[in-house]
Amino acid sequence: MAFTDNSTDEAVSGFSHTLEQLLGLMVSISELEEAKAEAASTRQHQKIDGFLKEEQALILKLRGLEQLRMKQAGALGWQGLTFRQILERADGGQKELLSPLFDKM
Repeated sequence: MAFTDNSTDEAVSGFSHTLEQLLGLMVSISELEEAKAEAASTRQHQKIDGFLKEEQALILKLRGLEQLRMKQAGALGWQGLTFRQILERADGGQKELLSPLFDKM
């Protein structure tokens, strides 16, 4: 069993929180894509401009969260690793926290 300190636990918790935010944002983007496609298929072109503006804001937020995720992964010694590789290096509690998030991603 690997020893973790409070700072590592907090870092992993922050990393998992960022993953949760990314998942929520991906759901929002997916829903927006569906609404945009629906508006296009029903010739409601006036709605598409609003969808595009909202999509741009979500993409900017996605980029920011992805940069934060990469920074957090680097601080944990996980820079450049796949989710599977991270789970191989994580201890039991970390695996328990991260595995469901990685499965959803």
